[in-house]
Amino acid sequence: MEEREQYQAGKPAGRLIELRMTKTTLYLTEAELSRLLAREPELWRAAIKRGKFAVRRKKEHARISGNIDVV
Repeated sequence: MEEREQYQAGKPAGRLIELRMTKTTLYLTEAELSRLLAREPELWRAAIKRGKFAVRRKKEHARISGNIDVV
């Protein structure tokens, strides 16, 4: 998932979050994604838990490989 600037008539109007899926790529604003996740609180909790795990794993990998720059 990546964040990109949103352009409307050549002017940045906020950030877009890129979601790559099979056969398509979605671009949602943070507000739109929050609204979708608010409809299913269990999905929100699972995503947060998955994110925390990914950050811990990245930090551990950085410690093991000697790269201390990872935050």
